[in-house]
Amino acid sequence: MCSNAQEDLKTIYKNTQRTYQNQELDSAKKFSNELLAQAQNKSSITYQLLAYNYLAVIAADENNSKGAFENQFAVLKVATHDSLIKYKARALNGLGVLYFTQKQFDLAKKFFKEEISIRQQEGDSVKLANNLINLSSVYRNLKQTDSVMHFLNRAGVIAYKKNKPVLLAHYFNSKANHYFWMLKNEPGSVSPDSAAKYYQKAISIWYDQRDLQNAIKPLTNLGYLYQTQNNFIKAIAQFLKSESIADSLQLIEEKVVIYGNLAETYTDAKNYLQASIYFRKLVELKDSIQKTETKQYAVMLEKQYQLENKSKTIIQQKLELEQKNNRINTQQKQLYLYLLVLIVLIAIVAAIIVYANFNKRVAKKIEEAKEKFFVNIMHEIRTPLSMIQAPLKALQPKVTDEESKYYISLAEKNADRLNELMSQMLEVSKINSDAYKLNMATGNPQMMIGEISNTYEKLATEKNIRFVPDIQLNAQTVLFDKDALEKIITNLLSNAIKYTPANGIIGFSAGCEEKEATLILKLEVWDTGVGIPKAEQDKLFTRFFRSKNSATHTKGVGIGLSLVKDLVNAYKGKIYFVSEENKGSKFNVELELSFAQQSVFVHSEDTNSENPLILIIEDDEDISGFLGNYLQSKNFSVLKAANGNIAKTILKNTLPNLIVTDLMMEELDGLSFIKEIKADKGLNHIPVIVLSAKSNSQSRIEVLNAGAQVFIAKPFVPEELFSIIGNQLELINKFKTEFKETVTDKETVSPEHKFVSSDAYTQKLFSLIFTHLDNPDLGVEFLADLMGTNRSHFQRKIKNFTGYSPSEIIRMIRLEKAREFLLANKGNITEVAYMCGFSSQSYFTKCFTEHFNETPSAVLQTK
Repeated sequence: MCSNAQEDLKTIYKNTQRTYQNQELDSAKKFSNELLAQAQNKSSITYQLLAYNYLAVIAADENNSKGAFENQFAVLKVATHDSLIKYKARALNGLGVLYFTQKQFDLAKKFFKEEISIRQQEGDSVKLANNLINLSSVYRNLKQTDSVMHFLNRAGVIAYKKNKPVLLAHYFNSKANHYFWMLKNEPGSVSPDSAAKYYQKAISIWYDQRDLQNAIKPLTNLGYLYQTQNNFIKAIAQFLKSESIADSLQLIEEKVVIYGNLAETYTDAKNYLQASIYFRKLVELKDSIQKTETKQYAVMLEKQYQLENKSKTIIQQKLELEQKNNRINTQQKQLYLYLLVLIVLIAIVAAIIVYANFNKRVAKKIEEAKEKFFVNIMHEIRTPLSMIQAPLKALQPKVTDEESKYYISLAEKNADRLNELMSQMLEVSKINSDAYKLNMATGNPQMMIGEISNTYEKLATEKNIRFVPDIQLNAQTVLFDKDALEKIITNLLSNAIKYTPANGIIGFSAGCEEKEATLILKLEVWDTGVGIPKAEQDKLFTRFFRSKNSATHTKGVGIGLSLVKDLVNAYKGKIYFVSEENKGSKFNVELELSFAQQSVFVHSEDTNSENPLILIIEDDEDISGFLGNYLQSKNFSVLKAANGNIAKTILKNTLPNLIVTDLMMEELDGLSFIKEIKADKGLNHIPVIVLSAKSNSQSRIEVLNAGAQVFIAKPFVPEELFSIIGNQLELINKFKTEFKETVTDKETVSPEHKFVSSDAYTQKLFSLIFTHLDNPDLGVEFLADLMGTNRSHFQRKIKNFTGYSPSEIIRMIRLEKAREFLLANKGNITEVAYMCGFSSQSYFTKCFTEHFNETPSAVLQTK
């Protein structure tokens, strides 16, 4: 092709570029068609491909899917030679995006995979990473989560190695999107903070790049994430940042989304004033957009009029424009009317709520007055009733004839029944009171339930009813209201005996299920009695309701089951039943009881100081107090516990330098406690000194075999204890000193020879760090999980052993290994930084220089 022809094509192509960049789509389309015609006429394949590419993207911008597809496929037909493979890859990417937007995910996957193959051949890792991110989005929409993470991880490796901020930002945003999707669709599969963490990383990079327009998307997504988690304060903060950027950059479409999100979030947060403000902004912005489009349409018509001079068409189109404006104005008025109606409705609802609350308060006061009157009457009746019961009991042994005995017995029986009924009525009145609370106390319900079972077994036998008990409870100490629990069981058993005829069967079972911090007490009472008609079962727990079967077989006022239901509700428990008329009933109750927690004697006030921390386990308060004061006077921080169980609770949150324990204690004795902590990876390094009056040789052998360091018999000499504690802590410090000397030894070349330990725990730690050296996510939490220890215990244990924090050890090993790689010419500075887990070369150079007092470049020059 001659040079003039080439220059002509180049000029047209530049015009195409310029007009498209300025979003002059009509002009860009005109130049693209001209470029295509000229390129075909002059047989220029390259410019044909460029023209097809612009025609495809312009069609996509105009929502002309058909035109976009046709021009991308045209590229594939023309770009057949190997030298044109980059144009083919670009077209494959465009087709993948088009199919993705149309939700044809299988086809999108096909074209993205073809593009990946080309990018791998070309060695263009940055574009490859971008396409891997696109492909991960396809798999997410196909709900193939394993594939999503596979392609995201591949993209992440490239992003970290290339250290391209823009690529890293896209990677972090995509990873955050995936974790957000997982949180919504597979709850519990990922940490709630994972998506937020990666959105923040993406936002940070865009801010560093001063690309605020790209920062809007992760900011908005982060806000939406917080909104779905009902964290409205954080959600609003992110949306307001997005709004500020959109305002400064005049991003109209983004503002539409942000206003909608803010209106919805303020509504969820019940801030209806702010919600209405942003709803109005949204309406006005949409109205402005419509008017702008209308003005642009009018300008286009004017140009058309000047070009074509078709007055009739212009008049008709102006009429349409006027009608459109009228419709817009009508819609705007309707929207304002809707907003006004919404505000009025909110005001009405608020007024109704206020009025309802007022009526509720008035009704409550009336009810309280009735309740007070009722309670007073009950107490007044009890006084004369007691004066009926007492004379009857006094008269009974003096009466000799059988008839008088019968009448006295009958009167006494009914007086007892009346007394029981009044007790139930007073209990109901207490439950109705807002002040009613369960009287929780520490105890073991096993004995009480067994006694109740025995009592009712005797009552059942008297009525010729078979009683089948099944009590399987652990001897656990829990918090419960004995009186309330007794009333629940006795009412259920009383009803079962009442409504079961002679020769029937009653069953009573009590079991439990242990959870992490609570005990689920499960009760079951069943009988083969008269049962409850199906039509009456919904009213069974209603106060004063009596079934027709109840009225036929027994006397009563219908309080018992209502009282049981109220007491179960006070426990926040569950009660349910099944019943069939003439076949019997079964009632089940589940109560969640908390394990009893004993308190620690006294905590030292300086446990956060730099002084060594000593945990004293001693059930004698005098000895515990003396030891605490003595050790604090020797510059130790002190924690105290009354037994091994309390000490275990303390150790969940605090890691002492040394433990002093007695042997003979309730709940968990000293020997059992030592065995438990020596079996715990996070605690087994703590030295234990036993201080006990149980000083026979067998006890000494047992505690030393269990892992205790020293046994001291009571009575003891305080200075001896102080000396032994000092010796034990000195052994730990000696190990730290030796370790520090080893790792700072300049003559030892190999890091593997520096970071060694006779202790299996720390040796495992060093091995894991060397294994995961190139992983940028290698950190304290990552290592604590691999070591099977909680994070806080892991950090303190490693600090106690080595004198360094885990983070410092990771950094030292990485830097020592990096120096070894540089001296062995394993790569340049950037490559070595990535090989050793540093994601930033500048940060690597800073750390290296601080550690070795020379730069990585200087090390390379000394080889």
